[in-house]
Amino acid sequence: MIDIWCARPHRLWTPMVREIGAAYQKGGRVVLLVPEQYTLQAERDLMGDLQLPGFFRLEVLSPSRLAYRVFENYGADERVRIDERGRAVTLARALQRAGKQLSFYTRALERPGFIKRMGDLLATVKTVGLTPEQLLGAQQGAGDGPLGSKLADAGHILDAYEELMAGRFADQQDIHREMLARLGRGGMFADSRVFVYGFDVLTEDMVLTLAAIGAQADHLLVTLVSDRAQAEDGDAFEPVRRSSLRLMDTLKMRELPHAFRWLPEEPLDAPGEIRHLERYLLGITEAAYADVPQALRVYAAPTPHQEVQHAARQIMLALRRGIAPEDIVVLCGSLPQYQGLIASGFDSWGIPCYVADKLPLTAHRMVRCLLAALRCAADGWRTQDALDLIKSGFSGLTREEGWALESYALQYGIRNRRWLSPFARGSEEERALAEPLRQRLTGPVEALHQALVDARTASQSLDAALHYLEAIGVRQQAQALEEALMQQGLYKQAAQLRQVWDMIAQVFGQMGALMDEDRIPLTHFADWLQAGLAEQEIAGLPPDGGHVQVGQLGNLLPHRPRVVLVLGLNDGVLSAPDDKLLTPQETVAAEQLYGAHFGLDGRSREQLAALDLLKALSAPREALYLSYALANEEGGVMHPLPQLRALSRLFPLLVEEGGALAGRAGDPAAMPLAPGPALEALAYRLRDGALDPLWAEAWDWMSADEHWRGQAAALAASANGIPPQAGIGPQGEGGLFDARSASVSRLEQFAACPFQHFVAHGLRPRQREEWQVEPVDTGSFYHEAMERFTRLAAQHPAWPQMERGAAETLMDEAVAPITSRWEDKPFYDTARLRKVSQGYVQVARRMAWTMTQGAQASQFRPGGAELRFGQGGQLPPILLQMPDGTLVELHGVIDRLDRYTGPEGDYLRVVDYKSGGARLMYEKLFTGAQMQLLIYLQAALNAAPGAVPAGAFYQRLDDPLADTDDPQQAQAEVLKALRLSGIALKDLQVVTLMDGGQGATLGQLFNKDGSPSKGKPLLSEEEMRALAAHARGRAQEFAGRIQAGEIIREPAVYADNTKACDYCRYQGICRMDWQDRPRSRRVPRMTLEELLDRLTAK
Repeated sequence: MIDIWCARPHRLWTPMVREIGAAYQKGGRVVLLVPEQYTLQAERDLMGDLQLPGFFRLEVLSPSRLAYRVFENYGADERVRIDERGRAVTLARALQRAGKQLSFYTRALERPGFIKRMGDLLATVKTVGLTPEQLLGAQQGAGDGPLGSKLADAGHILDAYEELMAGRFADQQDIHREMLARLGRGGMFADSRVFVYGFDVLTEDMVLTLAAIGAQADHLLVTLVSDRAQAEDGDAFEPVRRSSLRLMDTLKMRELPHAFRWLPEEPLDAPGEIRHLERYLLGITEAAYADVPQALRVYAAPTPHQEVQHAARQIMLALRRGIAPEDIVVLCGSLPQYQGLIASGFDSWGIPCYVADKLPLTAHRMVRCLLAALRCAADGWRTQDALDLIKSGFSGLTREEGWALESYALQYGIRNRRWLSPFARGSEEERALAEPLRQRLTGPVEALHQALVDARTASQSLDAALHYLEAIGVRQQAQALEEALMQQGLYKQAAQLRQVWDMIAQVFGQMGALMDEDRIPLTHFADWLQAGLAEQEIAGLPPDGGHVQVGQLGNLLPHRPRVVLVLGLNDGVLSAPDDKLLTPQETVAAEQLYGAHFGLDGRSREQLAALDLLKALSAPREALYLSYALANEEGGVMHPLPQLRALSRLFPLLVEEGGALAGRAGDPAAMPLAPGPALEALAYRLRDGALDPLWAEAWDWMSADEHWRGQAAALAASANGIPPQAGIGPQGEGGLFDARSASVSRLEQFAACPFQHFVAHGLRPRQREEWQVEPVDTGSFYHEAMERFTRLAAQHPAWPQMERGAAETLMDEAVAPITSRWEDKPFYDTARLRKVSQGYVQVARRMAWTMTQGAQASQFRPGGAELRFGQGGQLPPILLQMPDGTLVELHGVIDRLDRYTGPEGDYLRVVDYKSGGARLMYEKLFTGAQMQLLIYLQAALNAAPGAVPAGAFYQRLDDPLADTDDPQQAQAEVLKALRLSGIALKDLQVVTLMDGGQGATLGQLFNKDGSPSKGKPLLSEEEMRALAAHARGRAQEFAGRIQAGEIIREPAVYADNTKACDYCRYQGICRMDWQDRPRSRRVPRMTLEELLDRLTAK
């Protein structure tokens, strides 16, 4: 007899276990058939519920284990069995063989994931018994549209696939057919009682399997989670009902007696609010729960990080209530997104947990090493392949050697065939370090390359790959790594590592058997191997107990835990991926064409995902915690799952906790449950004021504890406004800093943030350089080009009275020596970079004409370019006297110094080139973060006694585009964009000498009546000298603070919301968190008038 029981979630296990217990007591064999991932948990649950010391006549089987037992009892198929790995390899070969016959999928062959999707389609058509000929005939019966072409292509691929199998190999579908045939001829389940539990729906394969078992067993009981169509949420169970109907149709066709039964609905063993949720969550009616929910809580977290922290807090409270860790389950809408946060977050709280994740085999470092080596051997050492090999950790290089070789390769543009020649770039010392590493990396790969070229059979190709792994000592490295993992208590990772080598060997074995004497093409080896490995995942065995279980929503099957937390309930987590080759409409048409069932469509998969949510939310016996994130870690807005929004209507008295500002360490609702998180929370509470008694007690404990007292003391100092280390002591000779001299840019960096200066000039971390054109490279080019042009122009008799073409020719002459050095630099390394670099030359030519036009209108002439003051330069240094009487030499380089000497007087102006554009901000000038122009002007005036400052300006280096088709208007817009920007002497005569009075280079600074225009950057000589003196004073102040060893982490924040941190290279060292109100200096906006008032007030 065959019984089919259906009931709502969590009502099937208990009555089924009663039936199993009764059957076991009667004697005879009892079998429980469950999904693959549930066998271990089902055994534990049965032993616990039946109080059995062990299994003697009771057996738990999965579908794959069932097949193994059938073949064990009745003989195996003579064909060689291949799993999904072998199928993927064979399918990859079939795609290559059938390529010229395809019409629709010709461009899809190389797309990631196509082999798997085509494999799924062919598995479906083989399951329903379709032949290649039937698929090829689809073009006549499929009507208009691409369906006919898709099915015909699938027919060609299936034909090539079966030809490669050649009756010698059997895939999963072949094995299943043979298993059913042997099961039908034998009596494996005679005198047995068989129970089926845990399957969401019954696939076609499962329907046929159950029919075969039911024909033999004394009794077969199939249980399915479902409900009637007329139920409140009956529509959600539609896919389950359809699969049960297909089972009954099959049983009826085979004349097997069967009975279908809806179990009497019993109340769910759960609090009232969870029973209410289970009944109405997916229903049509939104019945309101009358009471305030106690066992149900919903939390909106600012980010997934805060969401995990909140979950950890709830788990700690549950553990303190006496709930065992194994009675707590955490489910995630997207486990890959949350597993890292959970692993680190729960560890900081001291929560033991097991994350039931599976790592794709192709993501393991050992596999990445092999695939990268094969691709390097076949494709000529593409950069990504070479770096994957180096960073795999199994290439034969140590971690430090790998870092050194990777850095050299990135810094000097080592790519493609350059890997196979001795390194020639960089210093002799760098080459001496990198060259032996190159040889050790490439030698085994080149030996692999030659062996693969010489190979004439698949076995020889596979042997070559195995010899490569032996040559680099992969097995020895893996054994050493496994021992290290075990010593550190990382048993799960050690178990995963053991699986990897076995899986590689299994795939190699199947490839060798499948391909026999065929040769593996060198260019396809890596792709075919990856296709086989991509089907595999590695996982560790779960612990026996004492751990909180963490898993993916829908994959982990908790057996009624006491507490369930579901994280990541954001919109989209229940959406079924559209990963099938046939659209839903095409699937329906194909089913009608062939009279067969092609599996679940997109809507059915979404219905099952909603059922997974319902099962999870109705699983807890005591408490349910639901949460979602309002934003991702990058700040992108996220929305809750629609089913969560329905909760507000089902539970009108439910108050959603959290919010955009919740979940931080300073949350007033937080409690001191674990030392690490409590320490973070105390930082906020100490800063904000007195501690309440509970937190005061926690503070006393941490201050006294040997392990935590040091961190507590540092925290107290920080909370009281004392940075962890504001200084490192006076920096005399031999100190961390070179305090005897300083550049202007260095002092500006200190003004913006002393800690940034400390890292740059004290710690001096070496930043990895890459073989690419950086902004500093283009800036150096522009500065050198302008310097050379300035010198050539000064020597040219016709300059500046020349046409644009002549000025650009003069610039071409200036840049020729510079560009000649680009042949072995990133500028000319590729065709694309050559094109980009020509743009840099065009900017230089544009600036040559801009400077020439400015000189045509001006009486000022360049008096020098790249003028260095201090450090043996053309101009004397600016000396800054320190409090201890020592002198600090201030040095720098003036990009261009223009001068006019005539009846009107002797005037100087400095021009600083900025490739990114710049403008003078008076608040930065006041605080010292932008004192470069004024210091340069002071250095020039020091070298020219009696000269009068005419101005200090930035010159933008660019070739801007004008948004107009009018040539004259375009020229005017370009000139306006390239005007000098800075401060000028409030003297109409001097300004006229600088730009001819037409505003060509400075803009209109004076009105027509000769009065200064309001709001223009005009200063008297006294004001300009006072401003320069102020800059010098700031420089002296900063040099003194540097000598004193100040390193405070206190970045400036300006009125336009720009920060010293915006372009800081050292954020990974500083780790400033701007969301947590860091220590910073707010610099308010300042006008020129306000700046002058502040100087006068001084």
